[in-house]
Amino acid sequence: MQSIFTRTYIAIAMLMVAAFMLTVRLTDSTPDSDAWGLFVKSAQSELARLQTQLLKVNQEDWTEVITQFVPKDALHISLHRWDNPADAPSNTAAARTDFAVAAIDERPWWLLQRMPDSHYFLLIEEVPEANPFIWSSPLFERYVPIISVFLALGIGISHLARRVSLPVLALARVAKRFGSGDWSARAPLDAPPPINELAQEFNRMAVQLDQIIQDQQVMIGAIPHELRLPLSRMRFALDLARETQDAAERQRHLTRLDRYVNELAAAVEDIIFLTRTGRSDALKIESFDLLPLLHNLQAALPVNASRKLLFELPLQPLRVNANPPLIRRAVANLISNALRHANSQVVVSATCNSTHALIRVDDDGAGIPDDKRSELFTPFQRLDDSRDRRTGGVGLGLSIVALIMRKHNGQVDVSTSPLGGSRFELRWPSSQPR
Repeated sequence: MQSIFTRTYIAIAMLMVAAFMLTVRLTDSTPDSDAWGLFVKSAQSELARLQTQLLKVNQEDWTEVITQFVPKDALHISLHRWDNPADAPSNTAAARTDFAVAAIDERPWWLLQRMPDSHYFLLIEEVPEANPFIWSSPLFERYVPIISVFLALGIGISHLARRVSLPVLALARVAKRFGSGDWSARAPLDAPPPINELAQEFNRMAVQLDQIIQDQQVMIGAIPHELRLPLSRMRFALDLARETQDAAERQRHLTRLDRYVNELAAAVEDIIFLTRTGRSDALKIESFDLLPLLHNLQAALPVNASRKLLFELPLQPLRVNANPPLIRRAVANLISNALRHANSQVVVSATCNSTHALIRVDDDGAGIPDDKRSELFTPFQRLDDSRDRRTGGVGLGLSIVALIMRKHNGQVDVSTSPLGGSRFELRWPSSQPR
């Protein structure tokens, strides 16, 4: 990141140098008429003053007078014979005239004046100012602004580069840690925008990936163990069916085997559903009435289960935005879980407002201890191992519910029900992106 800003600074500086040099060149190529006019005026004044002194003495004394003469401005005056090529400078070819002056684009400027009634002429030339200190030179004065701009630009870009590069480098280090297996690595959020927004998205992604990875690790470790029991039951029932000679007894073993096969198929289906749903990025969100979905669930239950199941639903429609099959699956899992553990009653209720949709499932069972509630939604987790094995689950139902809620940007909560058992609540935003 630092090198990017360094290259940017160099590119901007080079463009500014090129623009400045072009400006200087165009400025230098434009005649400085004011300075040239001042030179001519000053040179003529000094020549007139010197001529006045020379005409008062003999020609033999002119050299001494000129040597002692001190011009007021930075000018150099010399005496030459126009008829002596060895003595005359190259620019005195015009000395055959009475008066000549350099062109405005010739530097250094010069001016010559022929002395009357003689073979001599006076040559006056500008003398560049010789300043021993570079900061007092015109060249330095010309380049001071551009140097100042470069310094200010460099300081500003360096500060900007540091302000942006430090949080980016910190985010890169966090990403490297996360990629190396440190799933707890999180990006700092004290960076300037838009880096802080990127850090927030990274942390959100890290939380999701951390949850997915943890679930996968639990599943990978638990699947062989959890499937071993139904497979052992199937083999045992099959062996008993083979050994018995009684047709009725054989049928009972085959019926039991069929039930074990169904349990295994349901477990495999749950595992596949959990894996596929966890990998999917986006849901197909629809706007629908929640009441028909809940009534259909009630109608699909066995008669003995529906006897202790009560739906307390409003009369008006409950419009929600969600994925209908997933919501149906989540509610069905909660109802199935409540029916397994309720003593005599399960109550399902639902509400919806401008912010959230809410479905409650209450039962009058034994309830769940507070210190065990955080373990409920871990795959293959069973609080009462013997009871859940007896009722035929492998501990994926509530994990699926939690996953479905995460996919809906919602949550599933467990608390104590007014009925005395457990209360599960599905809560998700009523305005989902579609």
